[in-house]
Amino acid sequence: MREQGLVIKEEQDKVVIQLTRQDACQKCGACSIGAHDQEMVVTAENHCGAKEGDWVYLDLEQSNFFKAAGIMYGLPLGTLLMGFLLGYGMAFLIKRPAWQEPLALTLGLGMMAITFLWIRSQEQRWSKKDFRPIAVGIVEREEEA
Repeated sequence: MREQGLVIKEEQDKVVIQLTRQDACQKCGACSIGAHDQEMVVTAENHCGAKEGDWVYLDLEQSNFFKAAGIMYGLPLGTLLMGFLLGYGMAFLIKRPAWQEPLALTLGLGMMAITFLWIRSQEQRWSKKDFRPIAVGIVEREEEA
């Protein structure tokens, strides 16, 4: 995923970039979970020596993009389905057919909530590693005369 943005601040080996979210970026959430504004501010690794006021290319490696999407969407969906199946199975084993739906719903939503809390607790660890965007190059702007 490659975007362009304006460097608004430098922080050690990172830059703070303001950019307009594109359609694919809006659906991802790797950079800014839950943000709904068109304008977005992200912190990125500065691999191109960008300074404040520079326009840069912002990149998130494809493999890391899929890992982030799997963590944010795949894990909760998987635990939701496991909870449903576990609830139906438990109701069947204890011979309480009237409890199937309530037990499945409770376990499914409970397991999904626990998964979201776990993902949230790991956010600091993941934000320091592969899931952070990278400023990979400075955009050459044509001067208007």
